[in-house]
Order: sequence, then C-alpha cells, then structure tokens
Amino acid sequence: MNDPTVLLLSNGDAVIGGLAEVKKDDQAICLSLSNPYKLEVVSVNGTQQVQMSKWFPFAAETSFKIPYSSVTTYSQPHPDIKTAYINQINSPKKKGYASDVSVASVGM
Repeated sequence: MNDPTVLLLSNGDAVIGGLAEVKKDDQAICLSLSNPYKLEVVSVNGTQQVQMSKWFPFAAETSFKIPYSSVTTYSQPHPDIKTAYINQINSPKKKGYASDVSVASVGM
C-alpha cells in the first residue's frame, strides 16, 4: 500500500487512502485511491474527534480512479490520523477494507 494521503475533493469530502498516479503512454491521466475512508470531525463527549468510514461503501472494489479535476488539494495526514487509518486497514479481523467506523482523537 502507498503511504496514506489526505485529499480534499471538490465535493467537500475529506478522504484518506493510498494515492498513486494512473499513467497511459507515460502520461498521467488520473489518480488511483486505494482503501479510501471519509474523514469527518465529530463531537464525542464534548471533544472533537475524527471519524473514519468507508468512502464508497457500496462498491466491491477497494481502489478507485479519481479525475484530477475532482481533487481540490492533498497533503500528508496528521500522524494520529495516519496511525488510526493504518490500524483500521491492518486490523486482523477486518482483512483490508474495513466497513466499521472508527474514531481517532487528534489534537485540534
């Protein structure tokens, strides 16, 4: 898996996943996002936390092509979010693309 990247999509979704370029004839044509999870800030017992849930839970695939025009910006994730994401993906009982929602405490 590629190192996780956080993307802000043009529809407002914040998503984390493994990011790679898709090339055709040595020309980058779009991005590929593997094991994507949507990130949302939620309030839990009066504190703000980050909730992760499958970005596209209805699909059987775990990798999605994203047009460049759909990405507003991207960045390396906060270390706590990166750790929570990797733990979610590597959880032995979930075997890859988990369907459960997890919440990570991040200093906000």
